[in-house]
Amino acid sequence: MTTLSEEDNSLEHWKEAWKQGRTRFHKDTVNELLIQYIGLLTNGRSGLKILVTLCGKSLDLKWLAEQGHDVTGLELSEIAAKSFYEENDIEYTVSPLENIKDGNLYRSKDGRIKICQCDCFAFSSSVCGQFDAIWDRYAFGAMKPGCRNEYRDMLLSLMKPDAQCLMVTQQYDPTVMSGRSPFHTPYEVVQEYYGEKCNVEKIIEQDALLDIWKTIGHKWLTETLFHLAFKK
Repeated sequence: MTTLSEEDNSLEHWKEAWKQGRTRFHKDTVNELLIQYIGLLTNGRSGLKILVTLCGKSLDLKWLAEQGHDVTGLELSEIAAKSFYEENDIEYTVSPLENIKDGNLYRSKDGRIKICQCDCFAFSSSVCGQFDAIWDRYAFGAMKPGCRNEYRDMLLSLMKPDAQCLMVTQQYDPTVMSGRSPFHTPYEVVQEYYGEKCNVEKIIEQDALLDIWKTIGHKWLTETLFHLAFKK
């Protein structure tokens, strides 16, 4: 089994990013694409069990719970997990995550929001079961090519047969930035990895060129929302 610690995008790399505040990927608002396309994620259903991959301290967790869903975040960093609950004034408990070395389960007092803080490749349906829906903002795009197959297999194993997945990836000129996250992840890459078992639909592509990307030489950068569901 590959672990993130065996790649340049290691567990320690991401943990250090949170320690040092290098978290430009964090949004201080609920993701607009999630709000706009929540109907695709839920397929019109309520009270779903939803997974948010590499969730950080995303406000998407809280918003999804406020829509009446049971939400589980999957996160590497202890700092991120604690920060989510403390910054949102949510009472929580922490307990060891069963069957995962050094894993912890953060759980809100009402049980509606959980964060499994662990190596994501050690996470499986034996921990929290399968999910009705998965929200993946930049998680697949953060994976080095050598980790993509295992991440895909993990993600698909967590989806119920009728589950929906919304995935956001970034696209840019790869000659400007190569070999580091976030990776250039166009439709062709998503289709290559998920197309055998899932219908992959490109929903929307939009400009995402922030000033920070301009400073390292990017002339253009977009993000694309994909909808994935198992083929019937």
